Amino acid sequence: MAHDRPRTRSVRGDDRDDAPSVGRFALWGGVAAGVVLLGFLAWFFSGGFSKPTTGTTDPDAKTRMEKLFQLYRAYATKNRKGPASEQQLKEFYASLPAEERGAFGDNVEALFVNPRDNEKYEVRWGILPVPGGSREAIMWEKTSQNGNRYVGLNLGYVVRMPDEDFNQIKKK
Repeated sequence: MAHDRPRTRSVRGDDRDDAPSVGRFALWGGVAAGVVLLGFLAWFFSGGFSKPTTGTTDPDAKTRMEKLFQLYRAYATKNRKGPASEQQLKEFYASLPAEERGAFGDNVEALFVNPRDNEKYEVRWGILPVPGGSREAIMWEKTSQNGNRYVGLNLGYVVRMPDEDFNQIKKK
């Protein structure tokens, strides 16, 4: 005897008549879409499109030295030579417009002190930073920690360096 309706194959690949209905798939698809939509709305209203933060995960000792090194480089760029002393660099900072000083922080005295050991950074005064030149240390932490220290290189950046490598470039 022939059936009035044609047989269809189920999703499982067999010929049983108890195949899941399309309605259940549509229901679960709608639920999934709703969850995604709610997640997007939560992200959006919690500031998802807001301006990204400008924070850093770098240690304070590194970011402080980077600011000091940027001030050193700003002086060298303007005067075509490195500052001769800490006092000269502080006077240069004081001469900057307030909006430019803000990039280095409000307390210029704090820039010279390493927060890890509360000692002043060692600085080789009078050196002109030359990106692309030889690898030379311009400033560094006085005391290393766990055999490493932060070093401001004349190449234009601050790196964490093992003491063995630092001792090689400090001699230059």
